[in-house]
Amino acid sequence: MQKRVESEGKRREAKEATASVVKLSMVFLLFICSAYLFAHELGTLFPGIPYYGSVASYTTVGQMHVVILAAGFIFLMSGFLLAVILTDGESEKWERWPAVINFIFSGIVMGMCLFVTVSVMGAVREAGADASLARSFKIDPEKDIEMQTVTYSSYDGHALKMDIYSSPTDTSAKKPVAVFIHGGGWIYGSRKNHSYYARRFAENGFVAVNVDYSLSTYKKHMAGEEKKSKDENGSVVVSVIGTTAEKELARSLAYLSYHAEDLCIDEERIFLYGDSAGGNLALDLGFKIASGHYRTAKIKEDGKSQRVPLPEICAISVEYPVADPVGFWENPDKYFQGSARRMVYSYTGGSPWKKGAVYDSITPGEFVTEDAPPTLLVVGEGDHLVPPEATYELADTFDYLGVDNKLVKIPFANHAFDKIDGSYLSQAYFDLTLQWFEDTGTVPLSP
Repeated sequence: MQKRVESEGKRREAKEATASVVKLSMVFLLFICSAYLFAHELGTLFPGIPYYGSVASYTTVGQMHVVILAAGFIFLMSGFLLAVILTDGESEKWERWPAVINFIFSGIVMGMCLFVTVSVMGAVREAGADASLARSFKIDPEKDIEMQTVTYSSYDGHALKMDIYSSPTDTSAKKPVAVFIHGGGWIYGSRKNHSYYARRFAENGFVAVNVDYSLSTYKKHMAGEEKKSKDENGSVVVSVIGTTAEKELARSLAYLSYHAEDLCIDEERIFLYGDSAGGNLALDLGFKIASGHYRTAKIKEDGKSQRVPLPEICAISVEYPVADPVGFWENPDKYFQGSARRMVYSYTGGSPWKKGAVYDSITPGEFVTEDAPPTLLVVGEGDHLVPPEATYELADTFDYLGVDNKLVKIPFANHAFDKIDGSYLSQAYFDLTLQWFEDTGTVPLSP
């Protein structure tokens, strides 16, 4: 009998020990998860932390809906586990203290996540955008949107194509056109980038166009080449010549203008939008058309080349644009400096000191006039790849010249904050852009 009692006692002790190990293992696992989020939130709140501060906000802001959900789950589970341990009358102090510390730590992390989330949402709402964290988890059903791919030009034996999105249920004879220019540092990307935006525009009564252009390499510099000549006074004049990405994009606009009737588009309501390097191209192209720098573009139709007048750009919207290529080259961030220089070197063919004329030719601020199209600028205050200060200065230039503009700063947001289609900030950028085009181009918003 005594042996039986001793055996049951040992089994009970073993069971309790196993339960304690399981509970402490869960506490440890939750602590590790909290530590992971804590490190990212710390890097977001203190972006000056070397290297880690440069990339942390890609997670905390770019995937904000997932982070806040994860932090909330960890906090609730930590509280539940703490309650289980505290209500166990046989739990030891060495079991309770880790659970208490973990619960407090998870609460701190939850507070950090809430601070970043509320700050971002506050800026978005102040800007007037309609975005929802809940919609970030929703997969929108495929709408009835048609997409056709056409070749608008060619370069170096390669076809340059554009994807044209439209709604087959919209029978309007003339629709506004939203032309997207993709980013990627002038060396990456394609017209397939952010097709989410194109489909959303098509759903809202636009013909949406995503355009390809020739990408740069270490040997092919699509910003153009410098040519030195002498003027009538014998002074050396440096000009930029050759086929450039800008000129290719001008051809895409000429193609749209030439085929306006076939595509059911309104030539008086053509809008440009783009991100990063695509934002740079959208600004350059829009400003140069407005200032008369570009007036026509050559396209080939029915085997014949002809020059087509370029349509005026009704408005522009860009996010985290390369507003100052020199500043991009001089990026002080230790993590991104090498990438930034590789991109701008490939595009221009050299440093600002060796290719000064080329850099001037791709700096949007050099071509802003009073006739520049109304421009929306959306930037992340925590952008470590493309320093946002140049965009702030461009907005000041607009104000000085009286150009209609709107600058939206997203706190803590890094470069490419809308990388995930349908995320909170991609919803915000689309809605801000749609409103901007509606306000500046008399485009009715769809119900």
